This record gives sequence, C-alpha cells and structure tokens, in this order.
Amino acid sequence: ILLQSLLSSSFGKESTATIKRGLLWQQRKKLFSRWKERYFILTRDYLYCFQRASGADKISEMGQFLFKVKLVDIERVEWENKKTYSIVALVMGRDGKIYLRTPDGLEDWFELIEECTMMSKERRRALRHSHDGRPKDNNNTTASLGEWLAAHHKLRKKFVFQSTLEVSPTNKTKTEEKSPLAYTCLLITRLKSFDM
Repeated sequence: ILLQSLLSSSFGKESTATIKRGLLWQQRKKLFSRWKERYFILTRDYLYCFQRASGADKISEMGQFLFKVKLVDIERVEWENKKTYSIVALVMGRDGKIYLRTPDGLEDWFELIEECTMMSKERRRALRHSHDGRPKDNNNTTASLGEWLAAHHKLRKKFVFQSTLEVSPTNKTKTEEKSPLAYTCLLITRLKSFDM
C-alpha cells in the first residue's frame, strides 16, 4: 500500500496522508544547538515538526507546530554512527543539516524518509518534464522506480536488521541490529543495475 501511495501522482488527501509519525530527538547543525525531543509526521512530500506536548491535559504527544521540511529540498539522507548511538542526517544544502535520533525504529525512519524524498523528487521532475513541452514517458519512469523499490524491499528483507540470538535457557530470543553500512553497500551495488 505504501508503494502504491508513493508512486501515485494524484494530489489531495493522499499528498498529506501520514506515512509515519512519532517522537524523535532533533538537533540542527548550529554552534550551540542541543538535542530536543520533537513530534514528527512524515507525509509523501513533507516532514512536519511539532513540539512535544506537555501537561496533564495533553491529548497526544503532538504539541505546537514548529516547522516543515519539503522533501525535495533534502539533498541527501545519511546514516551516521556516533560512539554511543546512530543518527539520521538530513542534508539541506545551505540550510545545513537536521539530525534525528531515537532509541527504537531509527532504521524505519531512515528508509522511509529516503524513499519518500526520492519519490517526491521524481514526482517533481516528472511534473516539470510534462510542462516543458517534451514528450512524457511516465510509464517507463514509474516502472523503473517500481522495480527499484521492489528490489530495495526484497534486499532489505533478505539481508537487514534481523538475526536471532539465544538470550536465556527459556529459549526466548532477542533481535540484534546489523550494520546499515553493509546493507547500504549491497543496495548501492543493486542500484547500479538500474538506469534512473
């Protein structure tokens, strides 16, 4: 379903439908910037940032709106390993970087932001291409993007993030995260076979 909504070129409700939401620690790359816990909502074209709600009468974790990032303005989405934790860096060109981290589920945020950014840029490129007078070949573009995403998900399921370790004599298991760098290297090798 996510793949279909990402590839869809229709606007309206789908363009603002929530793909992922939750609390993340956020920091901008500035001199005296500190980590702050924020509530984020990812849609197919934007990443919205809100303050974390506080007080006894809060209804949800989402507080006051702070800012939004157009996904087409993100140059790169990077995974960075620090000494004690990993972060996702949104490289914004002249606007610097926005860092995101969370103790659980950071890989999902990384992959979804990366995929949504790529698809948003492709929709923008296709829209510009359709308005500049040249013939439009959306079927070919959609097919190659669909193939890329299918390969991406297949490779992820085959390789990434899950292995089983023995935890105790009661045969309970624990999941262990593998290096996203190794996965990224395999993904880059796979991407070279597609002509985007």
